[in-house]
Amino acid sequence: MSPMSAMNAETSILTTQTNQNSQPLWRRIAKVGGIAVALGVLVFLGRELGGYVPKFVEWVEGLGYWGPLVFAIGYAIATVAFIPGLILSIAAGAIFGIFKGALVVYVGATVGSCAAFLIARYLARESIERRLENSPKFKVIDRAVAKEGLKIVFLLRLSPIFPYNL
Repeated sequence: MSPMSAMNAETSILTTQTNQNSQPLWRRIAKVGGIAVALGVLVFLGRELGGYVPKFVEWVEGLGYWGPLVFAIGYAIATVAFIPGLILSIAAGAIFGIFKGALVVYVGATVGSCAAFLIARYLARESIERRLENSPKFKVIDRAVAKEGLKIVFLLRLSPIFPYNL
């Protein structure tokens, strides 16, 4: 076999594998369209909700010494309610300054995390177990968390895919 025919055969194999693994055009277009729509919605919501930030800042600043406590409680509630904390964290920095804002966010996130854990552990676990008792994936995850819980939680915290308050 000549080097040229070997190269053609190799190229043919690579092309065949690439074609077999590629997605149909309509699926790629749908993904791009979905991402564009999601970005559009985020921009729209950001502009709409952004108008409330100055009012919120004014309200919290008007609370005086109670402002950081009220903000931390609100942050804790947002953590339990799966509301993304990024915007609130930035707002805390803008309202209280970087160091005091970081402390307020830390306290709110810690209280919220504890509350979410207690709710999941004592109020919601049985209900979730009943819903997922026939799920083999849930059983595997549950066993893994029981065996290596700290490691799994640590790795999930490093992953940008999973939000902090999940």
